[in-house]
Amino acid sequence: RNDGPACPDCGNPVPREAQFCPACGHHLVVRDQCPGCGKNLPVNARFCPRCGRPVEKQKASGEAACPRCGAVNLAGSVFCNQCGERMG
Repeated sequence: RNDGPACPDCGNPVPREAQFCPACGHHLVVRDQCPGCGKNLPVNARFCPRCGRPVEKQKASGEAACPRCGAVNLAGSVFCNQCGERMG
């Protein structure tokens, strides 16, 4: 029995503890969504991968810039998600 929610991309059931849909791979941990179509956005997206709309990024509290490349990373990141540099 699966009491989890449905994937927002493909509609298949997803276990509650999952971070990715087991059917289509959609990332379920939502950080930013496109204001136009609602697609989950990659961390450093400048345009929506589904509809192409420009994305305005607002820095959330607890985010940190990489000391090497300047990419914005989630709070608590050990390594930069853009270049792999060790954070702080």
